[in-house]
Amino acid sequence: LLAPVFPMPAEAAWQMPVTNFTRQEYAAGTQNWDMAQQQNDWIYVGNNYGLLEYDGTRWKLYGLWNSSAVRSVKVAENGEIFCGGTNEFGVFRSDGLGGLTYEPLSVHLPEADSGFGDVWGIEVWRNNVYFVTHNAIFTLDRVTRRVSKHDSRQTISSCALVGDTLYVSRADGIFSTSSDGSVVARLRGSEKVTALGVRKICAMSGGRLLIGTTKGGLWVAGGGRLSKMRTEADDYVSRNVLYTVCANDSYIAQGTVAGGVALTRLDGSEARYVNGINGLQNNTVLSAMFDKAGNLWCGLDQGVDRIEIDSPQSQLYGQASDFGSGYASIISAGKLFIGTNRGLFRTNYPLDDSAPTFSAECVGGS
Repeated sequence: LLAPVFPMPAEAAWQMPVTNFTRQEYAAGTQNWDMAQQQNDWIYVGNNYGLLEYDGTRWKLYGLWNSSAVRSVKVAENGEIFCGGTNEFGVFRSDGLGGLTYEPLSVHLPEADSGFGDVWGIEVWRNNVYFVTHNAIFTLDRVTRRVSKHDSRQTISSCALVGDTLYVSRADGIFSTSSDGSVVARLRGSEKVTALGVRKICAMSGGRLLIGTTKGGLWVAGGGRLSKMRTEADDYVSRNVLYTVCANDSYIAQGTVAGGVALTRLDGSEARYVNGINGLQNNTVLSAMFDKAGNLWCGLDQGVDRIEIDSPQSQLYGQASDFGSGYASIISAGKLFIGTNRGLFRTNYPLDDSAPTFSAECVGGS
């Protein structure tokens, strides 16, 4: 029997498919700090319990010698997987049997250099590997296997390799480095940007450097110029506090502390948002990475999620829906009617992306 008709307004939109990998599924810690993809497309995640490996079907966990969290991950062109933890960094290699073996590299440091803290960034540049902490850069020569150290006079917040140039962001500006990891030159005008609180720097298409700040949005450096980048997601990201940023040839993803991820085109247009309401397990995005297929991976405060940005499929509602389970639907008189276990709902049916958001009301309850 149908109860009397009553209005029940809500907002809905066609959502990008999101795959949730819970802590119970990958059997490790909640927080996921960094991500990288192997040449065979396998995904590696720096987790509180160690290095997570995902082969497309199963998850496997590998620990560091000191059992610390893995804060940073970088896959080299020869398949070596470099990892940085707390007071430890090393390399994982294939054992030829489907598993990985680990070689600690920081154990050979002098005792005075052993308490370096967390390795928040790793970059591979020709024969060198750079392990970047807040206070120093450790450079591994891949030929001699020797590690050298260069102290930083200012706290390093982030690092990025753009072409053949390694950049580090410090409180007093963004600097390029020499091949041994020592600071060489400051990017002109960058001290004004770092005053806004640089959260993350990363490579962008066209040999540019993308700079994400907590107080001043996004900036782009390239061709000797440093310029402010405005996007349709600026207000949203500002309200929810930027934590990380990444880019590929088509999109920019900004991960926030409180609002999930904001996705835009490279020119800042077509803002879309994915958060706890429409798919993510958690609204705090600690790391983000585009894979080779164009999917966006998010390392969360609780779990790992994969967003299929360009999927031909989409869903009407996200996880947090009050509309119940759908059993039947029909388009009539330009509207979409959906029958669920909670009643009959009517929406304004969007025929294309020009009207991605619409209202819904319950026109009958059971």
